[in-house]
Amino acid sequence: MAGCLTNCSDGDQFLNYNFDDLYNSLLGFTKIVIGESMESTIHEFKYANDNQNFSNFFAYYLPKTGVCFHFNFKGLVKEAGVGQENGMALLIRLNSDPKLREGIQEGKHGLTLTIQRPLSFPTLTACTTTSTVADPESTCGCILSCTEVTFDILHSQGKWPADGSWKQIAKRFGITRPIVMATDMINFEEVDIEKYTDFLWRRKVDTSVMKINIFIRSKESLEFSEKDKYESYWEFLAKMGGSMSVFMGLSFVAVIEVWGTYLVWIWSVVSCKMCRKKKTKELFN
Repeated sequence: MAGCLTNCSDGDQFLNYNFDDLYNSLLGFTKIVIGESMESTIHEFKYANDNQNFSNFFAYYLPKTGVCFHFNFKGLVKEAGVGQENGMALLIRLNSDPKLREGIQEGKHGLTLTIQRPLSFPTLTACTTTSTVADPESTCGCILSCTEVTFDILHSQGKWPADGSWKQIAKRFGITRPIVMATDMINFEEVDIEKYTDFLWRRKVDTSVMKINIFIRSKESLEFSEKDKYESYWEFLAKMGGSMSVFMGLSFVAVIEVWGTYLVWIWSVVSCKMCRKKKTKELFN
């Protein structure tokens, strides 16, 4: 909400009051009432290929962003099908026309879209507390479950409405052609008024109306399981016996190889000595 300083004259007394302070002093319910309604903001809404009504919404006020329309589907759908037809489709009308009184210099309008798990409102803080807002039992701050859901978010945008239908959309939502004053133009004679107002009109439509589609493009599930390495004592003993047999076999083979190498070495030494003695005798004879 924009801020300004309003001076109210009452004789010799002057009252200075900040507009932000005045707005912030209001109750949350009052802020919702004077703000944009769901009927004027959301013109079409489909979820899971079915038209939804405003009974599935809950409105509350957030200090930083303003009025929030929270959708929590009462059908308790745990999984939606893939594809655009099984997702969420919104037709939003942002009221970009300034409704602030004269003296307030600027105002902000826009839309913030947040996707979250179905939780109660306000958020729960104890594991023993339950709620029936969307899920029969919804907890917060508990130990993580054995199921984890992750998303790879892909953003895609295009220009809407098209060049041939934006005037019909403007008439449907009551967005009128802007009035241009001659004093706003640099050279009135060289400007095509109709084209200029069409340009401003189209820009007004582009900043006031939008279509939003949220859906799951594709999904896959991965299952990881774990079990005890040894389910029984007999399996453990069999595993140990097999390991011991392998090591004992390797040890026996190693001993045979060592003795075989030692015997070959002894035989080589003895044979070499016998060969030398034989050659020595032949020389003396």
